[in-house]
Amino acid sequence: MQVSGGIDVAFIALDPDSTRLLVPPMYALRKRGVAADMDYTRRKLEKQLRAAGDAGARFAAIVGEDERKAGDATVQDLSTRERARVKLVDLEAALLGRLGK
Repeated sequence: MQVSGGIDVAFIALDPDSTRLLVPPMYALRKRGVAADMDYTRRKLEKQLRAAGDAGARFAAIVGEDERKAGDATVQDLSTRERARVKLVDLEAALLGRLGK
């Protein structure tokens, strides 16, 4: 994940099906002026979280098999490491709220 100027939200998909689910909310946030990116390499979660923090992301939206089956995403605050589950349909609004937008 290499973005000049940093990002607000890092989208982390742990498998190909999760990638497909996260692309639409990522683009929706971009349309609203939020700097968002995704690591398409599917490295281990901790490495992706570290890369997101290094890129300046404030939050990570994480989806793997468990979240996908439940229709959820995990939103992690990268400064406090606090995590919360939100419904995928509410992900865009949840991230905008956390970003104060």
